[in-house]
Amino acid sequence: MVEKLGDPSQSCEDFDASIPADECRYVVYDYDFVTEENCQKSRIFFIAWGVRSAFIAAPDLGNSSRNRK
Repeated sequence: MVEKLGDPSQSCEDFDASIPADECRYVVYDYDFVTEENCQKSRIFFIAWGVRSAFIAAPDLGNSSRNRK
């Protein structure tokens, strides 16, 4: 499920502000930049955003503690 799509005109600060401080997310970030040699480049970052204070959902907790035989 895609929760939010950013606009290419948004900055890194806009991206940082859009991530909840207390919840986990998976993020795909497409970063375009120009090198010192004036060459247009693009990098795609896959980010697993996690925080220690995040709530563990009951189904996830059950799956992680289940005994397997």
